[in-house]
Amino acid sequence: MTNRIKVSKPAINIREELADLKQDTGLKGQELMRADTAQEARTAIGAGRKNMIINGGMDVAQRGTTGTCSSDAYGQYKSVDRWSLYYNGSTVAQTEVNIPDGTNSLVKAAKVTVSTTTHPRPWFGQRIEHGSKLLNNKTVSLSFWGRSNTTLDAVFEFRFQDAVTNATNVVNGWNGVQGYEFTLTSEWIKYEWTGVLVDTSVNNTRVIDLLIDAEPNNWSNNDWLEVTQVQLELGSVATEFEHRSYGEELALCQRYYYRISGGDYSWITEVQRHNSTGFRSVISLPVPLRDAPEISHSGLAYWHNNGSMQTGTSSIGLGYTDTTNTVNITQLNIEWIPTYMSLTSDGNLSAMLSFANSPGWGSYLAFESEL
Repeated sequence: MTNRIKVSKPAINIREELADLKQDTGLKGQELMRADTAQEARTAIGAGRKNMIINGGMDVAQRGTTGTCSSDAYGQYKSVDRWSLYYNGSTVAQTEVNIPDGTNSLVKAAKVTVSTTTHPRPWFGQRIEHGSKLLNNKTVSLSFWGRSNTTLDAVFEFRFQDAVTNATNVVNGWNGVQGYEFTLTSEWIKYEWTGVLVDTSVNNTRVIDLLIDAEPNNWSNNDWLEVTQVQLELGSVATEFEHRSYGEELALCQRYYYRISGGDYSWITEVQRHNSTGFRSVISLPVPLRDAPEISHSGLAYWHNNGSMQTGTSSIGLGYTDTTNTVNITQLNIEWIPTYMSLTSDGNLSAMLSFANSPGWGSYLAFESEL
């Protein structure tokens, strides 16, 4: 006798099942469904850090909230960290704006004003370390918010080049340079672009410059643009802007520029008399510097004995810092020569390097290791 088991299944409404397939998957779901690779799927769900731009939200401005170029030169960092200008008279300012992203919250931005009739072009950008190694022959997506004082044509250029000579390897694109052309208006617009970046050089140690530029003579004196939330990521999907904490963004910036600011007798570090003219001191860095830095300063002084202060600086340099092994420097052994040496004996006498009460809060000691 054969045993039989009777199985019953509920009826399926084909119409309802098909309707479910048309359900809105939401923004993240759409990004995930459009992903062609595991990397793109990982990026879409926000796993790990994705934005290759440092300070894309323009939050960090160690040098100050505004600055102006006094000549034509590469690498003029005047305000927001990691973003530089080129043309004489151009001004950059850190601003606070409200973009129509649905959050109704204020965000930082960078405002670049063309203030010269000689070169009415913005040329505002960021240089990415190891650009060829990271991005050559890769599909990338660029996104940012932008606006201007009037309708202006611009281009976001991608230039692979040597960091020392600024020799550009130009490839197909706008004016012989690969890039994304767009039109700015007086209203905030979110711009997106996807493409493959190509460096035809065999040198995979080259950097890549991301520049907002314009055709010569298309802009006028005092035209301006404002940008924020600039993001460059791997993959063919431009995802929402990655918000890193201020502390994390500051640490990323300090690999290239570290500034100690203060005033009114703020102490920096202990210094020891090295000879009849100068002091030596060790300054520990919050993050490793990219390379041996250039030093700039204002308002340095030193305290000694029972509270006496001497102001003025003849020179300051890297002193005994090991400049033969400059990869990821974590300490600087500086040599500081003040205008006047008050201490009378070497080695066993020390003082405190500090800021004078004048120029007050404009006093600073900075170490720059930009590309």
